[in-house]
Amino acid sequence: MTKEEKNSNLNSVPYYRLCHSVKCDIDLGNYGSYGLIAQEKEGGIIKRVDDISTDCAVVLGLVELLNRFKVSSLHIMDVIEDFMASL
Repeated sequence: MTKEEKNSNLNSVPYYRLCHSVKCDIDLGNYGSYGLIAQEKEGGIIKRVDDISTDCAVVLGLVELLNRFKVSSLHIMDVIEDFMASL
């Protein structure tokens, strides 16, 4: 992949989807956690962010907003932080 192709992928608007994983914590034990995946139109994964919340509805709401406003994957961590702070 050339440098131009890499930059093009970073600047493209991905499709966001919900993901689920099981985490293990010494104090909490095993627990379900939700995150998101930023995916290219061609299907390749740009970025995965795990363990945003244990509340599926919260992360699903975030995913819907990201897709509605076509947020670039370059800004995803800032958007997640702002979203969670607003709850």
